[in-house]
This record gives sequence, structure tokens and C-alpha cells, in this order.
Amino acid sequence: MSLRQTFIKHVGPAGLSSCRLHEWLAILRQNRFAVDVRYWPRAAFTTFNSVLNSFWSWREKKFDNDIANTKVPPPLIVLGIWRSGTTHLHNLLSKDDRFAFPTTYQALVSVDRVAKRGGNANVHGCYETNGQRQTGGRRATGG
Repeated sequence: MSLRQTFIKHVGPAGLSSCRLHEWLAILRQNRFAVDVRYWPRAAFTTFNSVLNSFWSWREKKFDNDIANTKVPPPLIVLGIWRSGTTHLHNLLSKDDRFAFPTTYQALVSVDRVAKRGGNANVHGCYETNGQRQTGGRRATGG
């Protein structure tokens, strides 16, 4: 049996849900904490995961005011047809410290999953970090 199949067998497909502890306890309470013995590993994993989700949720709420008060300039979106110079324009704009861009990974991965996995607020590479802006997975050098 593969690692993936073993994980699904013991933890279940819903083991990585984004349920928080109080929500998980409410579900258990509704069912009078009746969890069959063979599902205890799933319940234990879901409980552990819900504790982590509660922590990350609390951490995000802690910074809600800072996030709400952040001034975000309007985005500059580059669109164009094939072979029209958009890649060249993108490369030129990436050299300017006023602009930031996500890597392919950052653009395709769910922001929620990345934030929960690493707690990294700099998901799309467009936030200030120690006075230097992250751009596309590397430090902006300017010029």
C-alpha cells in the first residue's frame, strides 16, 4: 500500500480540513463524542489539525487591523496576445522597485493553503519585509 493510500485509510480524506477546534468540538458534541474505535486515528488527527487551524486563525485575527489599514496601490496588470512583447515588458517592470510579481508557484497555489502551511504573509511577494520588498521569490535589487 502506498503512503498516500495509508494516509487516506487512517486519516481519511477530510483529515486536512480547515476546521477550527471549537467547530470540531461542536461536531463531536452533537454526536455525543461517539467515535468508533477504528476511527480514533482519524479523530485524533482531525483534533490535532483543528488545534493548529485555531492557532493560525487567532494569529491572522491578531493582525486584522494592520491588514485593514494597509494602503495597497492599484495593480498594474499586463495582458497581451502571443508574441506581442508582454514577457519583455514583464522583465522590464520586474527591475523596477515599485512593482512586485508572484512566481508561478505563488500564482497557482491557494493563498489559504500557503498561509496555513507556513504562516507566511508574503504569499505573493508584494509585501514589505525588513524594509526590502520580496519580488518573485528573490530580493528586489533595483536599477
